[in-house]
Amino acid sequence: MKTVKSLIMVLLFMSFVSVYGEGAIKGINQKRAVVDLSVAVTIGNNTYIPINFEGQACWYIIELLQVKDAFEKAHPELEVISWETYEHGQPRSGFLINGFIFGLWAHHKPRK
Repeated sequence: MKTVKSLIMVLLFMSFVSVYGEGAIKGINQKRAVVDLSVAVTIGNNTYIPINFEGQACWYIIELLQVKDAFEKAHPELEVISWETYEHGQPRSGFLINGFIFGLWAHHKPRK
């Protein structure tokens, strides 16, 4: 029964992931993330940058830092106050899901 529940959870998770599509990281080129910020959404002083990677943020430290760097270089008029990673899940015994990184939140204000 536990195996069936795990399989159902994986199938639900996979269908959930397919709804979100691609994120800002389009690939890796010479150990550098190829970042597409056109998928970012900014409203007021907050920006959401979709990542949509399976796994945990600690697996993608370099890539996430490269996305942050690309955002800051693309928007020198903004002073980033803080960053947050929007992710779900932790590895657990008996589950096949290792987590999912939905995206990054950038909280910013106009630079003076």
